[in-house]
Amino acid sequence: MMLKRLIHNGHLWVVALTALIIAVLGLCTFHLPLLKPVGTAMKNLSLLDIFYYAERNCFHTNTENQHITLVDMRQLTDRSDIAQLLQDIYDLQPLAIGVDLHFGRAKDPAGDQVLREVADEVSDVTVFASELPTYNEQTKAFTEVANSFFVTDSLMHGYSNLTDNMAGRPIRTYTVSQQVNGKREWSFAAAIANSLGCPLPQNREYTIDYGATDFRIVNCAELDQHADDLTGHVVLVGVHDDPADSHPTPVGKLSGMAIHAYSLDTLMRHHDVKLVGFPWSWLIAAVMALLLELSLCWCRDTVADRTVARNVYLADSRLLITLTDLCWSLLLTAVAFILFRWANVYVDILPSLLVIALLPYAHRFYYAARNARSLTHQSMNINR
Repeated sequence: MMLKRLIHNGHLWVVALTALIIAVLGLCTFHLPLLKPVGTAMKNLSLLDIFYYAERNCFHTNTENQHITLVDMRQLTDRSDIAQLLQDIYDLQPLAIGVDLHFGRAKDPAGDQVLREVADEVSDVTVFASELPTYNEQTKAFTEVANSFFVTDSLMHGYSNLTDNMAGRPIRTYTVSQQVNGKREWSFAAAIANSLGCPLPQNREYTIDYGATDFRIVNCAELDQHADDLTGHVVLVGVHDDPADSHPTPVGKLSGMAIHAYSLDTLMRHHDVKLVGFPWSWLIAAVMALLLELSLCWCRDTVADRTVARNVYLADSRLLITLTDLCWSLLLTAVAFILFRWANVYVDILPSLLVIALLPYAHRFYYAARNARSLTHQSMNINR
Protein backbone atom coordinates (compact mmCIF):
# COMPACT_ATOMS: atom_id res chain seq x y z
CA MET A 1 0.00 0.00 0.00
CA MET A 2 2.76 2.41 0.94
CA LEU A 3 4.70 1.55 -2.22
CA LYS A 4 1.67 2.23 -4.43
CA ARG A 5 1.16 5.54 -2.69
CA LEU A 6 4.79 6.55 -3.25
CA ILE A 7 4.50 5.65 -6.94
CA HIS A 8 1.13 7.36 -7.36
CA ASN A 9 2.39 10.58 -5.77
CA GLY A 10 5.44 10.55 -7.99
CA HIS A 11 8.06 10.24 -5.25
CA LEU A 12 9.66 7.06 -6.57
CA TRP A 13 9.61 8.48 -10.10
CA VAL A 14 11.62 11.47 -8.89
CA VAL A 15 14.11 9.15 -7.20
CA ALA A 16 14.38 7.05 -10.36
CA LEU A 17 14.88 10.18 -12.46
CA THR A 18 17.66 11.29 -10.08
CA ALA A 19 19.35 7.90 -10.46
CA LEU A 20 19.15 8.27 -14.25
CA ILE A 21 20.74 11.72 -14.12
CA ILE A 22 23.56 10.39 -11.91
CA ALA A 23 24.13 7.44 -14.25
CA VAL A 24 24.33 9.69 -17.32
CA LEU A 25 26.71 12.12 -15.59
CA GLY A 26 28.83 9.19 -14.38
CA LEU A 27 29.14 7.71 -17.86
CA CYS A 28 30.09 11.08 -19.32
CA THR A 29 32.56 11.94 -16.54
CA PHE A 30 34.43 8.64 -16.46
CA HIS A 31 34.32 7.63 -20.12
CA LEU A 32 34.58 10.79 -22.21
CA PRO A 33 38.25 11.71 -22.89
CA LEU A 34 37.41 15.40 -22.63
CA LEU A 35 36.25 14.94 -19.01
CA LYS A 36 39.03 12.56 -17.95
CA PRO A 37 40.67 15.14 -15.60
CA VAL A 38 37.32 15.61 -13.86
CA GLY A 39 36.89 11.84 -13.53
CA THR A 40 40.37 11.47 -12.04
CA ALA A 41 39.67 14.23 -9.52
CA MET A 42 36.37 12.60 -8.56
CA LYS A 43 38.06 9.24 -7.96
CA ASN A 44 40.56 10.88 -5.62
CA LEU A 45 37.91 12.84 -3.73
CA SER A 46 37.14 11.74 -0.17
CA LEU A 47 35.51 13.48 2.77
CA LEU A 48 37.94 11.54 4.95
CA ASP A 49 40.50 14.25 4.12
CA ILE A 50 38.17 16.97 5.38
CA PHE A 51 37.34 15.03 8.55
CA TYR A 52 41.02 14.52 9.40
CA TYR A 53 41.73 18.19 8.74
CA ALA A 54 38.84 19.23 10.98
CA GLU A 55 39.94 16.88 13.74
CA ARG A 56 43.52 18.18 13.73
CA ASN A 57 42.88 21.88 13.16
CA CYS A 58 39.46 22.63 14.62
CA PHE A 59 39.48 20.65 17.85
CA HIS A 60 43.14 21.35 18.80
CA THR A 61 43.60 17.98 20.53
CA ASN A 62 46.99 17.06 19.02
CA THR A 63 49.13 14.95 21.33
CA GLU A 64 52.72 13.75 21.05
CA ASN A 65 53.11 10.05 20.35
CA GLN A 66 54.71 8.26 23.29
CA HIS A 67 55.80 5.11 21.45
CA ILE A 68 57.41 6.15 18.15
CA THR A 69 60.33 8.55 17.60
CA LEU A 70 61.72 9.70 14.25
CA VAL A 71 65.46 10.24 13.75
CA ASP A 72 66.34 12.58 10.89
CA MET A 73 69.69 11.76 9.28
CA ARG A 74 69.53 13.98 6.22
CA GLN A 75 73.09 15.31 6.69
CA LEU A 76 74.67 11.85 6.71
CA THR A 77 75.85 10.52 3.35
CA ASP A 78 78.83 8.34 4.24
CA ARG A 79 77.83 4.73 4.88
CA SER A 80 80.28 4.42 7.76
CA ASP A 81 78.54 7.36 9.49
CA ILE A 82 75.13 5.79 8.90
CA ALA A 83 76.41 2.52 10.37
CA GLN A 84 77.67 4.37 13.44
CA LEU A 85 74.28 6.06 13.83
CA LEU A 86 72.51 2.69 13.81
CA GLN A 87 74.99 1.37 16.37
CA ASP A 88 74.44 4.40 18.64
CA ILE A 89 70.66 3.98 18.46
CA TYR A 90 70.96 0.25 19.14
CA ASP A 91 73.09 0.92 22.23
CA LEU A 92 70.22 3.00 23.67
CA GLN A 93 68.06 -0.17 23.70
CA PRO A 94 65.00 0.80 21.65
CA LEU A 95 62.10 -1.61 21.25
CA ALA A 96 62.65 -1.72 17.50
CA ILE A 97 64.47 0.16 14.77
CA GLY A 98 63.05 0.81 11.33
CA VAL A 99 65.57 1.95 8.73
CA ASP A 100 63.67 3.78 6.00
CA LEU A 101 66.65 3.84 3.65
CA HIS A 102 67.44 1.78 0.59
CA PHE A 103 71.15 1.39 -0.08
CA GLY A 104 70.99 -0.38 -3.43
CA ARG A 105 74.31 -1.80 -4.59
CA ALA A 106 77.68 -1.82 -2.85
CA LYS A 107 79.85 1.16 -3.86
CA ASP A 108 82.27 1.94 -1.00
CA PRO A 109 84.23 -1.17 0.09
CA ALA A 110 85.23 0.18 3.51
CA GLY A 111 81.88 1.81 4.33
CA ASP A 112 79.92 -1.13 2.91
CA GLN A 113 81.78 -3.58 5.13
CA VAL A 114 81.14 -1.51 8.26
CA LEU A 115 77.46 -1.16 7.35
CA ARG A 116 77.16 -4.89 6.72
CA GLU A 117 78.70 -5.73 10.11
CA VAL A 118 76.51 -3.28 12.00
CA ALA A 119 73.39 -4.53 10.20
CA ASP A 120 74.16 -8.05 11.40
CA GLU A 121 74.77 -6.84 14.95
CA VAL A 122 71.50 -4.89 15.24
CA SER A 123 69.43 -7.41 13.27
CA ASP A 124 67.50 -8.71 16.28
CA VAL A 125 65.47 -5.47 16.57
CA THR A 126 65.96 -3.83 13.16
CA VAL A 127 63.80 -3.86 10.02
CA PHE A 128 65.31 -2.57 6.77
CA ALA A 129 63.27 -1.01 3.99
CA SER A 130 63.07 -2.78 0.65
CA GLU A 131 61.35 -1.78 -2.58
CA LEU A 132 58.89 -3.37 -4.97
CA PRO A 133 60.10 -1.65 -8.14
CA THR A 134 58.21 -3.46 -10.88
CA TYR A 135 54.41 -3.25 -11.02
CA ASN A 136 52.37 -5.21 -13.55
CA GLU A 137 49.29 -3.23 -14.55
CA GLN A 138 47.59 -6.28 -16.05
CA THR A 139 47.92 -8.52 -12.99
CA LYS A 140 47.76 -5.58 -10.55
CA ALA A 141 50.73 -6.97 -8.62
CA PHE A 142 54.43 -6.37 -8.04
CA THR A 143 56.79 -8.85 -9.62
CA GLU A 144 60.10 -8.44 -7.76
CA VAL A 145 61.71 -7.30 -4.51
CA ALA A 146 64.77 -5.03 -4.37
CA ASN A 147 66.72 -5.16 -1.09
CA SER A 148 69.77 -3.26 0.05
CA PHE A 149 73.03 -4.96 -0.89
CA PHE A 150 73.66 -6.34 2.62
CA VAL A 151 70.16 -7.70 3.32
CA THR A 152 69.92 -11.50 3.51
CA ASP A 153 67.09 -13.81 4.49
CA SER A 154 68.27 -13.60 8.10
CA LEU A 155 67.62 -9.84 8.24
CA MET A 156 64.09 -8.50 8.67
CA HIS A 157 62.89 -6.29 5.84
CA GLY A 158 59.65 -4.87 4.45
CA TYR A 159 58.65 -2.97 1.33
CA SER A 160 58.28 0.76 1.74
CA ASN A 161 56.11 1.43 -1.31
CA LEU A 162 53.30 3.67 -0.13
CA THR A 163 50.66 2.60 -2.64
CA ASP A 164 50.07 -0.50 -4.68
CA ASN A 165 50.81 1.15 -8.01
CA MET A 166 52.79 4.21 -6.91
CA ALA A 167 50.03 6.54 -8.11
CA GLY A 168 50.09 10.18 -7.02
CA ARG A 169 46.78 10.16 -5.18
CA PRO A 170 46.58 10.98 -1.45
CA ILE A 171 47.93 8.19 0.73
CA ARG A 172 44.94 7.01 2.76
CA THR A 173 45.53 3.26 2.93
CA TYR A 174 48.40 0.85 3.39
CA THR A 175 48.85 -2.87 2.90
CA VAL A 176 49.99 -5.38 5.49
CA SER A 177 51.56 -7.72 2.95
CA GLN A 178 51.56 -8.63 -0.71
CA GLN A 179 52.26 -11.73 -2.72
CA VAL A 180 55.31 -11.35 -4.93
CA ASN A 181 56.00 -14.34 -7.17
CA GLY A 182 54.11 -16.62 -4.80
CA LYS A 183 55.92 -15.40 -1.68
CA ARG A 184 54.47 -13.15 1.00
CA GLU A 185 56.31 -9.88 1.53
CA TRP A 186 55.57 -7.78 4.60
CA SER A 187 55.18 -4.03 4.31
CA PHE A 188 57.71 -1.91 6.20
CA ALA A 189 55.31 -0.90 8.98
CA ALA A 190 53.83 -4.39 9.23
CA ALA A 191 57.28 -5.99 9.51
CA ILE A 192 58.12 -3.70 12.45
CA ALA A 193 54.77 -4.36 14.12
CA ASN A 194 55.25 -8.08 13.56
CA SER A 195 58.68 -7.94 15.22
CA LEU A 196 56.98 -6.39 18.26
CA GLY A 197 54.54 -9.29 18.48
CA CYS A 198 51.49 -7.42 17.20
CA PRO A 199 49.05 -9.88 15.55
CA LEU A 200 48.54 -8.91 11.91
CA PRO A 201 46.12 -10.15 9.28
CA GLN A 202 47.47 -11.12 5.85
CA ASN A 203 46.61 -9.49 2.54
CA ARG A 204 44.56 -6.78 4.14
CA GLU A 205 44.52 -3.13 3.20
CA TYR A 206 43.78 -0.85 6.11
CA THR A 207 43.07 2.84 6.46
CA ILE A 208 45.86 4.85 8.05
CA ASP A 209 44.78 6.76 11.15
CA TYR A 210 46.07 10.31 10.71
CA GLY A 211 44.39 11.37 13.95
CA ALA A 212 45.53 14.18 16.19
CA THR A 213 48.97 12.67 16.87
CA ASP A 214 52.41 14.19 16.28
CA PHE A 215 55.77 12.43 16.38
CA ARG A 216 58.93 13.71 18.03
CA ILE A 217 61.71 14.27 15.49
CA VAL A 218 65.30 13.97 16.74
CA ASN A 219 68.30 15.17 14.76
CA CYS A 220 70.92 12.44 14.36
CA ALA A 221 73.56 14.71 15.90
CA GLU A 222 71.53 15.09 19.12
CA LEU A 223 70.93 11.50 20.19
CA ASP A 224 72.54 11.96 23.61
CA GLN A 225 70.21 14.85 24.40
CA HIS A 226 67.14 12.77 23.56
CA ALA A 227 68.15 9.37 24.92
CA ASP A 228 64.88 9.07 26.85
CA ASP A 229 62.95 9.44 23.59
CA LEU A 230 64.80 6.49 22.06
CA THR A 231 65.15 4.01 24.93
CA GLY A 232 62.13 1.73 25.02
CA HIS A 233 60.64 3.39 21.92
CA VAL A 234 60.24 2.33 18.32
CA VAL A 235 62.76 4.39 16.36
CA LEU A 236 62.36 5.13 12.66
CA VAL A 237 65.52 6.31 10.90
CA GLY A 238 65.30 8.19 7.63
CA VAL A 239 65.14 11.60 5.97
CA HIS A 240 62.48 14.03 7.13
CA ASP A 241 61.03 16.84 5.00
CA ASP A 242 62.75 15.75 1.80
CA PRO A 243 60.80 17.22 -1.16
CA ALA A 244 61.68 14.17 -3.22
CA ASP A 245 60.08 11.92 -0.61
CA SER A 246 56.98 13.95 0.19
CA HIS A 247 53.53 12.59 -0.57
CA PRO A 248 49.99 14.00 -0.40
CA THR A 249 47.93 12.78 2.54
CA PRO A 250 44.59 13.78 4.10
CA VAL A 251 46.50 16.14 6.44
CA GLY A 252 48.78 17.68 3.80
CA LYS A 253 52.12 16.63 2.39
CA LEU A 254 54.14 14.36 4.65
CA SER A 255 57.50 12.66 4.34
CA GLY A 256 57.56 8.96 3.60
CA MET A 257 59.00 8.34 7.07
CA ALA A 258 56.12 10.21 8.73
CA ILE A 259 53.57 8.20 6.74
CA HIS A 260 55.29 5.00 7.87
CA ALA A 261 55.07 6.28 11.45
CA TYR A 262 51.32 6.85 11.17
CA SER A 263 50.93 3.43 9.52
CA LEU A 264 52.90 1.71 12.27
CA ASP A 265 51.00 3.57 14.99
CA THR A 266 47.73 2.43 13.40
CA LEU A 267 48.86 -1.20 13.43
CA MET A 268 50.23 -1.07 16.96
CA ARG A 269 47.01 0.38 18.35
CA HIS A 270 44.68 -1.66 16.09
CA HIS A 271 42.97 1.64 15.42
CA ASP A 272 42.42 1.78 11.69
CA VAL A 273 39.29 3.56 10.50
CA LYS A 274 36.50 1.17 9.62
CA LEU A 275 35.14 1.91 6.15
CA VAL A 276 31.49 1.33 5.32
CA GLY A 277 31.27 -0.61 2.06
CA PHE A 278 30.51 0.98 -1.29
CA PRO A 279 27.08 -0.74 -1.70
CA TRP A 280 25.99 0.56 1.71
CA SER A 281 26.95 4.11 0.73
CA TRP A 282 24.66 3.95 -2.28
CA LEU A 283 21.89 2.33 -0.24
CA ILE A 284 22.13 5.26 2.17
CA ALA A 285 22.02 7.59 -0.84
CA ALA A 286 18.82 5.91 -2.09
CA VAL A 287 17.17 6.32 1.31
CA MET A 288 18.44 9.91 1.41
CA ALA A 289 16.87 10.56 -2.00
CA LEU A 290 13.46 9.34 -0.82
CA LEU A 291 13.64 11.33 2.41
CA LEU A 292 14.66 14.48 0.56
CA GLU A 293 11.86 14.08 -1.97
CA LEU A 294 9.28 13.57 0.79
CA SER A 295 10.60 16.58 2.70
CA LEU A 296 10.50 18.79 -0.40
CA CYS A 297 6.89 17.84 -1.07
CA TRP A 298 5.94 18.29 2.60
CA CYS A 299 7.52 21.75 2.75
CA ARG A 300 5.92 22.76 -0.52
CA ASP A 301 2.45 21.56 0.47
CA THR A 302 2.68 23.00 3.99
CA VAL A 303 3.72 26.44 2.79
CA ALA A 304 1.28 26.43 -0.12
CA ASP A 305 -1.64 25.84 2.27
CA ARG A 306 -1.07 29.28 3.74
CA THR A 307 -2.91 32.26 2.29
CA VAL A 308 -0.09 34.76 2.58
CA ALA A 309 1.24 35.66 -0.86
CA ARG A 310 4.83 35.28 0.31
CA ASN A 311 4.20 31.69 1.34
CA VAL A 312 2.53 30.90 -1.95
CA TYR A 313 5.62 32.20 -3.71
CA LEU A 314 7.94 30.15 -1.49
CA ALA A 315 6.02 26.97 -2.26
CA ASP A 316 7.46 26.77 -5.77
CA SER A 317 10.61 28.83 -5.37
CA ARG A 318 14.20 27.69 -5.56
CA LEU A 319 14.84 29.30 -2.18
CA LEU A 320 12.75 26.71 -0.37
CA ILE A 321 14.48 23.86 -2.22
CA THR A 322 17.91 25.35 -1.50
CA LEU A 323 17.19 25.71 2.22
CA THR A 324 15.87 22.15 2.42
CA ASP A 325 18.96 20.87 0.59
CA LEU A 326 21.26 22.82 2.89
CA CYS A 327 19.61 21.46 6.04
CA TRP A 328 19.88 17.86 4.86
CA SER A 329 23.51 18.34 3.77
CA LEU A 330 24.52 19.81 7.13
CA LEU A 331 22.68 17.11 9.07
CA LEU A 332 24.18 14.28 7.03
CA THR A 333 27.71 15.69 7.25
CA ALA A 334 27.38 16.21 11.01
CA VAL A 335 26.22 12.61 11.55
CA ALA A 336 29.06 11.27 9.37
CA PHE A 337 31.65 13.30 11.27
CA ILE A 338 30.29 12.17 14.64
CA LEU A 339 30.59 8.53 13.52
CA PHE A 340 34.14 9.20 12.32
CA ARG A 341 35.33 11.01 15.43
CA TRP A 342 33.68 8.99 18.18
CA ALA A 343 33.02 5.57 16.61
CA ASN A 344 36.02 5.49 14.25
CA VAL A 345 33.71 4.61 11.35
CA TYR A 346 33.84 6.39 8.00
CA VAL A 347 30.69 6.46 5.90
CA ASP A 348 31.24 7.77 2.39
CA ILE A 349 28.40 10.28 2.08
CA LEU A 350 29.54 11.67 -1.28
CA PRO A 351 26.84 9.63 -3.11
CA SER A 352 24.26 11.07 -0.72
CA LEU A 353 25.55 14.62 -1.22
CA LEU A 354 25.41 14.05 -4.97
CA VAL A 355 21.79 12.97 -4.61
CA ILE A 356 21.02 16.05 -2.52
CA ALA A 357 22.55 18.25 -5.21
CA LEU A 358 20.76 16.65 -8.17
CA LEU A 359 17.38 15.52 -6.82
CA PRO A 360 15.89 19.05 -6.75
CA TYR A 361 16.42 19.30 -10.52
CA ALA A 362 14.68 15.96 -11.01
CA HIS A 363 11.95 17.10 -8.62
CA ARG A 364 11.25 20.31 -10.50
CA PHE A 365 11.45 18.61 -13.89
CA TYR A 366 9.07 15.83 -12.93
CA TYR A 367 6.40 18.05 -11.39
CA ALA A 368 6.70 20.57 -14.20
CA ALA A 369 6.13 17.77 -16.71
CA ARG A 370 3.22 16.38 -14.68
CA ASN A 371 1.61 19.80 -14.35
CA ALA A 372 2.05 20.42 -18.08
CA ARG A 373 0.41 17.09 -18.81
CA SER A 374 -2.46 17.91 -16.44
CA LEU A 375 -3.01 21.29 -18.11
CA THR A 376 -3.00 19.61 -21.53
CA HIS A 377 -5.70 17.18 -20.41
CA GLN A 378 -7.75 20.02 -18.98
CA SER A 379 -7.51 21.97 -22.23
CA MET A 380 -8.57 18.95 -24.23
CA ASN A 381 -11.58 18.42 -21.94
CA ILE A 382 -12.62 22.08 -22.26
CA ASN A 383 -12.38 21.93 -26.06
CA ARG A 384 -14.66 18.94 -26.07
